[in-house]
Amino acid sequence: SGTTADTTVMRHLRELVEQNPNQPLDRPKIGDSLRALYATGRFANLQVEAERTPQNQVTLVFVAKENLFVGALTAEDPLKRPASNQLLDASRLQLGELFRQEKVDRAVQLMKTVLEENGYYQAQIGVQQSVHADGQRVDIAFRVDPGKPARIGRISVTGDAGLSADDLIHVAKFRPGKTVTSARVTKALQRLRKHYSKAKRLEAQISIIDRTYHAGSNTLDYAFKIEQGPVVK
Repeated sequence: SGTTADTTVMRHLRELVEQNPNQPLDRPKIGDSLRALYATGRFANLQVEAERTPQNQVTLVFVAKENLFVGALTAEDPLKRPASNQLLDASRLQLGELFRQEKVDRAVQLMKTVLEENGYYQAQIGVQQSVHADGQRVDIAFRVDPGKPARIGRISVTGDAGLSADDLIHVAKFRPGKTVTSARVTKALQRLRKHYSKAKRLEAQISIIDRTYHAGSNTLDYAFKIEQGPVVK
């Protein structure tokens, strides 16, 4: 009981039960039957309940809790970047894998991380799960409400940069008030590297060491660390 498999599957499962009707109760056979049923991968939990009848017989009831597996995965995302397929890739969910609610919760957090990397710190993700009891599949649909994109906030620079924060903003074209995107950050870093390369500082080290989000203003501060290094002649 506790399973909704079709007739063919039920027949196969019954064939795995070694204890036959009208035969003496054989506990080793019951143990072997449980192991064989578990080995099918269909069940999360199995137990046997014995009920004595008025005819001094024993009725065995196999009580099962079925496993569920991940079915179709979809994401309704109004954005071009990140696109729906990027979010689904980030979720780390795989078609046919064993379904676990904690994996779905983790998937939502991983998708939010990708959205934040693209400037969407106010994003909300809804999840709809549709269970196909006959096939043990759970279709999972994610609905993304990205909210407004964050904007670049305060820029700071540490290290021997040879540039002030204002200089960096000018060179990198990374201006406060512009929307936050991963592409804008990448281009800013490329412009800075080009700047130091032209100055023959080929060993310059450039990195963003901190990002601080301010929910009230929906802005993201950036802390750059730059070591310009020596002039290479």
